[in-house]
Amino acid sequence: MKLAIGFALFCSIVFTSCKKDELPYSNTPSSIEGAWSYIGYSGGLAGLPFMSASSSDLYIQLKGSQLILKSGQASKCMEYQFKADSVTGNSYYQLTGLLTTSDTSIMLPMADMKIYNVYISNDTLTLYPSQCADCFTAIYTPSLKHFDCSDNNN
Repeated sequence: MKLAIGFALFCSIVFTSCKKDELPYSNTPSSIEGAWSYIGYSGGLAGLPFMSASSSDLYIQLKGSQLILKSGQASKCMEYQFKADSVTGNSYYQLTGLLTTSDTSIMLPMADMKIYNVYISNDTLTLYPSQCADCFTAIYTPSLKHFDCSDNNN
């Protein structure tokens, strides 16, 4: 009987004293730098759900103050500025802000747009043209490819 009570007491102490420590995500970004691969889009006037790109060779790379757009053999290099609105993180991270480009490009989500709302959640980058009611949201994931402005064929 003493053994059963002792065992029950031991188990209750062990199970109530153990807790899972939540470690903060160690790679919380403070910028949007990196290479990103286009995976699809959503939105527009009809409010389309996510539409996957069947085969995409579209990349963007943000490094320093340079934004490189790469689509197949064509590429375009321009300057950009990013202003972060908020950064959150615990077991996940989010970064929101405003991306301003020095040029417009048909390779970005909407031609003739220079300002984009940016949202990064874990490993997904979302670009949405700022102050546009019926535009498409472009969605990117991290890429291991890297590009250089010297490869630029404007």
